[in-house]
Amino acid sequence: LVVDAVLDAFDNQIRRPADSTFVLDISGSMAGERMTQMKTALQGLTGLDTSLSGRFARLRERENISMVAFDDTVRPAVQFKLGKADRAATEGRVRDYISKLEPTGGTAVFSAAQVAYQESLARRKADASRYYSVVLLTDGQSNKGLSPAEFETWYAALPEADKGIRIFSIQFGDAKADQLEALARLTGGRVFNATKTPLAQVFKEIRGYQ
Repeated sequence: LVVDAVLDAFDNQIRRPADSTFVLDISGSMAGERMTQMKTALQGLTGLDTSLSGRFARLRERENISMVAFDDTVRPAVQFKLGKADRAATEGRVRDYISKLEPTGGTAVFSAAQVAYQESLARRKADASRYYSVVLLTDGQSNKGLSPAEFETWYAALPEADKGIRIFSIQFGDAKADQLEALARLTGGRVFNATKTPLAQVFKEIRGYQ
């Protein structure tokens, strides 16, 4: 109990507050069990997973969360700010947002990554005190929007001061590892393989980087 209290205080009071963007594939191929797994894994982060690992992967007080859903188009970001007083209510709104996601359309991975990066960068310029990261989950190959080469050209042209927001990609379903590795290589992130490891466990592991 003492260790739990110390770790909880570190995460919610001492640790540098995070700004975490979750980029979520809702293309048609996510229908069925894949969508169920994604929803369950994400909602577990809002306090529904009461295991020891789940408690320490939970969304933190003072953390800002953005959700960006995409198929062949990128949906507007929805933002949530977790405060101590209204944490439970905010987590409920996060769960509600996740529960309403429905699969449709194609897969614009690199357009979604660009939008999420641009919005994270704008927030970093306004508040450099936070740690910014992007988590992108997809179950397929990008077939709409920006190509991998176009994203790389765009990122390479950014001023050095605007680089450094890491993209952590989750390879899920039939996603192509090489496309996701390109995002990781460019931004200093990492690819997590959820084709062999349960998706909920992968999200918990990523939370250690955020």
